[in-house]
Amino acid sequence: MACIIQKNNSPFYYVKYYENGAPKEHSTKSRNYKVAQRVRNEIEDRIALGRFDLIPVSSSVLVDEFRKEFFETKGRDMRESSVDRYKRSIAQFLSFYPEVKNMRQFTYRHINDYLNKRKQDGLEQSSLCNELRAIKVFFNLCNKLYKIPSPARDIRLTKPSRKAPNIYTQDEIRKILSVRALKDRAVLLLDLQAGLRKGEMGSRKWKHIDFEKDIIWVLSEKEFVPKDKESRQVPLRKETKETLLKWHEESRFNKEDDFVFYGKTRHGITHFDRFMLNVLIKAGVKGSCQKFRDTFASYSLACGVPPQNVREWLGHSSLKVTDKYSNYLPKAVESDIRRLFEWR
Repeated sequence: MACIIQKNNSPFYYVKYYENGAPKEHSTKSRNYKVAQRVRNEIEDRIALGRFDLIPVSSSVLVDEFRKEFFETKGRDMRESSVDRYKRSIAQFLSFYPEVKNMRQFTYRHINDYLNKRKQDGLEQSSLCNELRAIKVFFNLCNKLYKIPSPARDIRLTKPSRKAPNIYTQDEIRKILSVRALKDRAVLLLDLQAGLRKGEMGSRKWKHIDFEKDIIWVLSEKEFVPKDKESRQVPLRKETKETLLKWHEESRFNKEDDFVFYGKTRHGITHFDRFMLNVLIKAGVKGSCQKFRDTFASYSLACGVPPQNVREWLGHSSLKVTDKYSNYLPKAVESDIRRLFEWR
């Protein structure tokens, strides 16, 4: 028999049992006692039926109930932005088959027909791959919890080739530098000289800007977790530092826990996308935070910054990711632009 326990100071349930005469312990990774009971029952079934090489299965798993359970269980392992993306993808898939009420009813054909329909609707290959990934994770968890075979197991899609980095020209950078509105200039210079991701830009608080040590901190915190889930630091360049100091003096929201580029909203909702778009329109250039990131990487390498430094500042997983920018270096960087990216 298996028993359910809680360890000291742990909110999660554990299942203790004996298998083949040896004591074992399994973490349910759940605070829900009903989930712990189900896991315990599965373990007991596995032990009892394993003697005859049989596998316990669940015959009735309702789609709506499992969708809720999926986000309760899997959502703890994903960032908030990822959870939202998975919710949209899975809701889109399930809306195609409202007549399917039980998870066991889904087949390979359901998923294949869905992907073909989405492709006919004009969905890009990269978005199609992302939707398939969400669907696979959805069915894989059902297989893990209820032993229902995943109908998505053998479905494959060719991943699109990686797009070439999109960088600003030197004339466009001069347009960006000509912006005089203090808040607009601060956000443009920070993104140009730090290459932060969109989420990192929108979540920067004044406590993350160290004016004494000239460092921009990107920390893995409860409020925000970077894409690579690791903390890092990026150098604060002279031009950005001067502008941020002026903006800090002028801004009404300049306490340590205040956001750098917007005040505290009623519900804590950020509007960084809209703000950045308006800034770019006023500057007379098109782009995004990703374009600033590509520009920072390409120009930094062109100006002689060691690739290892660029990798650390951008939070790349390996030098191989950083090296892709070396194939798209500007042929000649003029002196007024070079000083923005030179290693100092």
